[in-house]
Amino acid sequence: MVLERLVDGVVPVACAGCDAPGWAVCPACVERVAPAPRLPPLPGIAHAAAVLAYSGTGRDVVARLKYRRRRRVAAWIAPAMAELARPWAPDLVTPVPTSASRRRARGLDHAALLATEVGGVLGVRVASTMKRAPSPAQTGRAAADRMDGPDLRPGVALGGTVLVVDDVITTGATLVAAAQALTAAGAHHVVAVAAAATP
Repeated sequence: MVLERLVDGVVPVACAGCDAPGWAVCPACVERVAPAPRLPPLPGIAHAAAVLAYSGTGRDVVARLKYRRRRRVAAWIAPAMAELARPWAPDLVTPVPTSASRRRARGLDHAALLATEVGGVLGVRVASTMKRAPSPAQTGRAAADRMDGPDLRPGVALGGTVLVVDDVITTGATLVAAAQALTAAGAHHVVAVAAAATP
């Protein structure tokens, strides 16, 4: 983590959409991203929303956070994610957990980074509250296979309204699994926000 921050400090900033120097996301790419679609109701989730459509430039921006460690994207998009979540008045912000092997392979826990940034904007405590049992990654699986969702288990006792933060909503199965784990741990309401959603 410390080494990553040192590297961030010496590597020139480049746009996550087009690599233009000097921006986390440049104005031209901001103009090209489409807003996220309205999300259908998800079982166990009181409210869910996303900022960007996960297509075109929006996909490039979020994928570079996820797979190329473009950490500045999280700080760039977090205020918009926080504004979507603010009306729900969360008591706690928590990331969708990733597996240790995927975290090592990517060199970054992008959902945890997003949750930290969103919690900072909201002024709400951030904590990891779930554990992820070994399971296949959702990325790249067919929609029917995704519907089972990952095996998420509660890690701590909870209460109040919990905001779950993720990078991309596709079928919503991951958020439904998170809601089940959080409700089992005592959360009264589960709400969710993501950087992007698949159109």
